[in-house]
Amino acid sequence: MERIRSQYNSLAAIIFALLIIAAHLVAPATYDMVKNTISDLGSQGYEYKAIMQTGFILFGVILMMGISLNEISLRTMPLLIYALLVALSGIFCARPILNEEALISSEMQSILHPIFAQAAGVAFSIGILLQIFYAESKKRKTIHFLFLIAVIGLSIAFGLNHEFPGIIQRVLYLVSLLWLAVFYKP
Repeated sequence: MERIRSQYNSLAAIIFALLIIAAHLVAPATYDMVKNTISDLGSQGYEYKAIMQTGFILFGVILMMGISLNEISLRTMPLLIYALLVALSGIFCARPILNEEALISSEMQSILHPIFAQAAGVAFSIGILLQIFYAESKKRKTIHFLFLIAVIGLSIAFGLNHEFPGIIQRVLYLVSLLWLAVFYKP
């Protein structure tokens, strides 16, 4: 239990990454990693959406449990909120995209999913920002600052670029999961 308590961030990142890979392995031929997002792998009406939904929810729950088992403080609160919002983005699916003829489509889910996902990104960025102030060494502060710039820059690029959103989002996920697993210290 102590190992999980001290390494929950790495555990959550690894499980999430593995489920993203698993979801890609069963993606239909129409799925384009350049244009489609990771959320599309959990979209409404898609046959294998449960894989990506499980990824979002497990990732969020593991982070919430890990933070709760350790210390809920100003330093960890944005990451706790981030975890909750990621889990909620797994509960509420993205609009149908892989199966546009989906018989069941919830407009409410289509609205809530991107709201939770974007709010999660804001909470995550604030979480990294706070780590800069709590880090003791100048090297660690610099690392957090560089990751913050990367996350914000990639988030802006993701919002503005409509030709390569899938690629930009994957790089954003890679940078975010790397920071969470390696450089965030619970």
